[in-house]
Amino acid sequence: MMCRRILLLWNLVNMFENPSECTSELQHGYSRIQYGHRLDSRTIDTYGGVSFLDCVKECLVTTRCKSVNYFKGANYCETNYENQTSATNKFLKKTGWVYSERGDWPGALAGPCASYNCSLNQKCRHNKYSKDTLFDCILSDCGIPEKYGVDVDNMQHGDAIALNRRMHVSCAEGFEQSGTGRLICRSSGEWDYRITCVDKVQADCESREAYLAEIDSAEENRWIRSKLIDPHLFTLCQINDNSCGVWVGGERDLGGFIWTGSGRLLEYTNWKENEPNDYGGKEGCMEVKGDGEWNDVRCSKALPYICEKILI
Repeated sequence: MMCRRILLLWNLVNMFENPSECTSELQHGYSRIQYGHRLDSRTIDTYGGVSFLDCVKECLVTTRCKSVNYFKGANYCETNYENQTSATNKFLKKTGWVYSERGDWPGALAGPCASYNCSLNQKCRHNKYSKDTLFDCILSDCGIPEKYGVDVDNMQHGDAIALNRRMHVSCAEGFEQSGTGRLICRSSGEWDYRITCVDKVQADCESREAYLAEIDSAEENRWIRSKLIDPHLFTLCQINDNSCGVWVGGERDLGGFIWTGSGRLLEYTNWKENEPNDYGGKEGCMEVKGDGEWNDVRCSKALPYICEKILI
């Protein structure tokens, strides 16, 4: 009875194309659909002339996919690499669209690909007209651009990260841009970057024949706090701890941190408790707080900075 009620609802809104596919396993997915909404500018790929269930299936076989947008008027599907929770500010009201999340649908919809184990930038491919249960893992996208200083928050309509697609980016605050800002996802799964972002802070240090400070010991860390932070930022630190900090040369790289000047991995560390946490997936730089402990922050945060120079 519940399945019939769901079918009646979907027929009324002219969304459901294949009533025979409705089973008790699909009830949860249909009940969780959000009408009149879409997730904007977080697109993996787009598909025209497909049914809603085919759109969901495409998400289920694409490792990076977390949600879908679907527009019935054009039978148009968008697969997304984020969802409402991870990109709240991109979840918009849009007439004619519906939004649904991957986790609301049974994996069995993916058929032989239900148990696939493809990499993050791959998708499962199976010939749906074959009884063969074998499948292949093929490249699906170039991933989220992670080049230092690049800001992907301002993607344009039609941008996507799938193979042979393109997207538009800009440089984050605090960086100077050259190039068109247009990225192309090559068939190799690598981005062709047509943008260069120059860190103004690093550029200033380099103009002084120096580099952002690298801290190699507790003694050096204490010296920076007592000689540089306390004399200049003590009052500010009492008023606003969030603004109390200075840039040093730590930068996130492949899941860890390196010193940008020398390219060395960090040996001595003095992170605050539960740091570095890469909050929001966007904290790629390092600050030293007023108490001498370290914190990872967005590279666009406006802070004083310490240049280090070797004197011979």
